[in-house]
Amino acid sequence: MKRYLLPCRCSERVVVTAGQAGDEVRCPACGGRLTVPRLGGLTALEQAPAEPTPRPQWTVGHGWGLAGLLVATASLIAAVGLRSWTVGSPLVGDAEIRAAVAASDIATVHRAYRDMARSGVQRPPLPEEARNQRIFRSAEAFSWLLWAAAAGGAAVAAVAFGLARGPRQRVVDDG
Repeated sequence: MKRYLLPCRCSERVVVTAGQAGDEVRCPACGGRLTVPRLGGLTALEQAPAEPTPRPQWTVGHGWGLAGLLVATASLIAAVGLRSWTVGSPLVGDAEIRAAVAASDIATVHRAYRDMARSGVQRPPLPEEARNQRIFRSAEAFSWLLWAAAAGGAAVAAVAFGLARGPRQRVVDDG
């Protein structure tokens, strides 16, 4: 809304708006009564400088919201990275198997194949395989913890930013 400067006889200029057109106002300096001109007369007055728009202040809620977003983002990136590292990683790669077969003589390979065929595929894991299995299980559990931390961080951010906005004003329709 436009604001105008209404001059007083004491040299003070009083800020008035179009909503005050035709009313009387008091000068804050001398206490004298001033009649605000009607709308047509207001436009002849000098316009008051615009009020600076207040910048929203950074609150504790904004800080908690930012912290929640940072936790959620870091946890999400770590969980996705850890999951992509563990999912689909074979315990022993094809290249390692081919190299072991190529390095062995045919009798050893035949004996190993025969033993595996007789006993079935179920065999106790080799020490290296057992270590890899433990690492992958631990990584998977840690990945779930990271997903939970990401969800918790997102929830903290949502609540904190909601609280930082402040109370909402209700509009009452009298019509």
